[in-house]
Amino acid sequence: MEKTTQPKKRKQNPLYQQRNEDIRHRSLVLGQSDADIAVAWGMREHTVRTVRWELGIRSSPADAPKNLNKRCHRLMTPVSTLHQQIGVKLDAHRNFVAKQAPVEFSHQMRMSYMRLRKMELGAWDFTLSELIKIADTVGIPLEELVRQANHPTWEPPKQTRKVSTH
Repeated sequence: MEKTTQPKKRKQNPLYQQRNEDIRHRSLVLGQSDADIAVAWGMREHTVRTVRWELGIRSSPADAPKNLNKRCHRLMTPVSTLHQQIGVKLDAHRNFVAKQAPVEFSHQMRMSYMRLRKMELGAWDFTLSELIKIADTVGIPLEELVRQANHPTWEPPKQTRKVSTH
């Protein structure tokens, strides 16, 4: 009869059991990050991640990304209403006239994808050469491109002072 050897279950030190349970509690219930737990227990973050892994906790809710990506389109705010209006015109031309994806259209305009997206959202402060390029691409005069919707035409202010002739 052959003797089969099974790995021995090591008896864990009660202090380690207490530490592991505290790490589980801090991670799952309190939602603390690995860094906070490491400071509380005086250990490295890597050790905390290893303990969590051994306990079957694959990720800590506190260590999840907070969507603070600066490139996130939802967080981009327009520079002004005029910038936003120019962006809407550019986006409408790309979608309905050119019928191109942003990446293809950005290559056509010889600019980066992110710059195009920022322009379409109004979060890019245009240079004069960029405005000329947009006007040529969209096919409208530059004056019409930069005309604000709430100020359809610009007129010089009328003089209200009378000029006296002595």
